[in-house]
Amino acid sequence: MDIYVLPVEKIPENGFLYPFIVYGAREFLEIAVLKGCKDYIREPWGREELLFRVQKAVSGLAKVKTGDESAFIVLDGKLMYGDRKVSLSFPEALVFRVLLANTSKLVSREALYYTLWGKLPSKGSRVIDVHISSLRKKLKYLRKDKGYNAIRSVRGYGYLFTG
Repeated sequence: MDIYVLPVEKIPENGFLYPFIVYGAREFLEIAVLKGCKDYIREPWGREELLFRVQKAVSGLAKVKTGDESAFIVLDGKLMYGDRKVSLSFPEALVFRVLLANTSKLVSREALYYTLWGKLPSKGSRVIDVHISSLRKKLKYLRKDKGYNAIRSVRGYGYLFTG
């Protein structure tokens, strides 16, 4: 799902055709809500708050099929498979969403790092590897019956989510 982030003064008179989040001064909250925004960010705000609000607005329900008839389901910071579920931290959820959106495609460590912090990593940074390790443990718990490992490493490049 696409979502647009607009300053309050850019909302068209009759609202906006697509889902949108608005930012601006507190006194414009009512106008923005009446025009149909999904969320309103009051100034001053930072990048982390914007990422959280966008994630919240688009979180809803995301599903990915596996080889059998089951599916991983991501819903509001929880990852579910069958009757098992685990909580995801905010960085884990962002990393997993990128991998999920690119199922069966290589995703570089740099792209994952940029998703979290909006800049390229410093040389030798292993922070993405730590989040991937945590996600793998959670995926293994969810698919204990098969010792499941859906995230594969591609040495020197990044990761591949196979679903």
